Amino acid sequence: MDIAQVVNILDELLFDKTGSHLDFIQKSVLEGTLQEKTYSEIALKSGYSESHVADTASDLWKFLSELLGEKVRKANVKAILEKTNFSSAILGNTSSHITVTNNINLCPNNTYPNNNSPPTPLKSSTKLHLNNAPKFPYFYGRNNELSTLKDWLINQEIRLITIFGISGIGKTATALHLINEIPQHFDYIIYRALYFSPSLTTTLTNLLQIFSPPEIPNDIESKINLFIDYLTQYQCLIILDDIQNLFTPQKLAGTWQTEQTSYHLLFQAIAQSSHHSNIIILSQEKWLEIQQLEKANYPVKSLILSGLDSDATEILHHQNLANQELWPQLITLYQSHPLWLELTAELIGELYAGNVSEFLEYQRLIVPEGVRSCLDKQWQKLATNEQTIMLQLAQETAPIGISKIILKIDLVATEVVNSISSLKMRFLLETETTENGNLISLSPILKEYIKSRYLLNLPDKGYNN
Repeated sequence: MDIAQVVNILDELLFDKTGSHLDFIQKSVLEGTLQEKTYSEIALKSGYSESHVADTASDLWKFLSELLGEKVRKANVKAILEKTNFSSAILGNTSSHITVTNNINLCPNNTYPNNNSPPTPLKSSTKLHLNNAPKFPYFYGRNNELSTLKDWLINQEIRLITIFGISGIGKTATALHLINEIPQHFDYIIYRALYFSPSLTTTLTNLLQIFSPPEIPNDIESKINLFIDYLTQYQCLIILDDIQNLFTPQKLAGTWQTEQTSYHLLFQAIAQSSHHSNIIILSQEKWLEIQQLEKANYPVKSLILSGLDSDATEILHHQNLANQELWPQLITLYQSHPLWLELTAELIGELYAGNVSEFLEYQRLIVPEGVRSCLDKQWQKLATNEQTIMLQLAQETAPIGISKIILKIDLVATEVVNSISSLKMRFLLETETTENGNLISLSPILKEYIKSRYLLNLPDKGYNN
């Protein structure tokens, strides 16, 4: 058996069915299984956990079972594929050999704990460009947020939607899950991540090539105008991810990199022009121009994602943790943050045999390495004045007013106020309103991260304070 050829053929069949190619971990599982490796060996080679490899394999076998019309498991997949006698000739006319349904399903059905409805059929002509979209083996909750987004897209015809939230809160997963529920409304569905900070020229050229124009103009203004023309000619849903990477590190939130300032011209044109499409922007921080467009009553809306609340228990259920009576405490400590909870639950499962009670016995809150890595990246983006304020807040035992912060740190009032505003635009502060005014603080996990990383000599007062 030519394993590489089989993987390529299955990749094409998956693309024919869903519009998405096999991702790295799916290919790793398939190749490793055909080489008769164990899940543990595949995990070691790919860099993923064994549980994640097993979950990915389970979904892959379900896809192959549906595709081939017989039950596929790890134990028999190689024999079945050899019996099927795949060859490159299949790719010449896929539909004559294998029937595929015209449904989109970026996540397996069994990973929707709160949504039992099947994927919505595509328009017969819908073109999917989701090759670079990440795959999420599990999706929890967000029913209210999804309902809001669908209302904005379908009923209110909001042209420009921004989804904000701290890293790992579920922005990308929510936007991609939305696609499963509304694809019948669009001619094109496109996902692009701006992780490597491409120039606007590069991004627009990439998007315009999808529509196969006879010629792509060279100047930015003409590119934007042509792009708006296609948004008018077709009904498109375009997701632009990682917008925060276009901003300048160590500056206040939303400060464009010098070479990226023209992006706001694109967003302005999308909001102000009359067309039939919807653009969803995902970012870890707000910026001034997008707030101004929303306040000017253009068809622009913003959704801020926070924790999962009660839906967070699904994460702990999935990890088979014990001591359910302590789950609410665990969820509160980690802010119902899906990634933080998932990493913490995995740690409890691996080191404490799922015993939440034992994990919570420590005086100080534990910050798993995966969470610390995420927060390191966020910390490195902060301006010096923002870091100064965060360091002070980490030492406070109760929420504090801005006027008191000004008295405690060596910054002028304007710098303090602007830096606090910037931290709020990054969703790093907790706020509460009292009769004496607004108070700010840090979440327990942010406070513990800063103490353990940058304030090692502070007295240990425990996370309950």
